[in-house]
Amino acid sequence: MTQTIHGLLYIKSKCIRQTAQREAPYDVWILVTEEGSIETAGCQCIGDDGGCKHVVALLLSVANFKSSINTQEQVQDQKTCTDILCTWNKPRKCNKSKRVIDIERR
Repeated sequence: MTQTIHGLLYIKSKCIRQTAQREAPYDVWILVTEEGSIETAGCQCIGDDGGCKHVVALLLSVANFKSSINTQEQVQDQKTCTDILCTWNKPRKCNKSKRVIDIERR
């Protein structure tokens, strides 16, 4: 989730715990200036000092998302895996059975 607050971009995410995966995920957030520099960051984890691995994971996710953005036309031209009809239930080739008279005996 993103929203703009006083000229800062607020990016909020959830990060699944590494060891206690059944517990609620951590809330992770960063504030980014319009120029792209990080104003502050935070996480719910015990070791949060603004530089925990959960914040780093969010920053890497944002960087990966930013580098993978395509123009709108390219996105529209790309087909997702659900756009393509399934092919696993189609036979690879048609085998026509031979007539008995056409079978060669060895």
